[in-house]
Amino acid sequence: MEPGVPFALLGGVLLLSVAAWSGLGAAAVASGRSRTAAGLVVAGAAVLVVVETLTATDFGPAGSDDLMLARSAGLLLLAAGLYSGAREHEVVG
Repeated sequence: MEPGVPFALLGGVLLLSVAAWSGLGAAAVASGRSRTAAGLVVAGAAVLVVVETLTATDFGPAGSDDLMLARSAGLLLLAAGLYSGAREHEVVG
């Protein structure tokens, strides 16, 4: 990381991403689409919320490989949920 980047700014940005992942999970539940697809999106968002919170609070430990793997798993769950129908729109007309 560049020496001029304050850690408080990094923590603030990561906590904003926690809010974004939480909102995505809530939107998947509120959409009323396929339960399986919404469940995958919610599970992925929950994993990402935990990972981003841990990254914001424990930045720089040696065990960050586990966070990388957890972040990858969360993104794969999100992708599977969106691909399996959580993003479909109902056509009216």
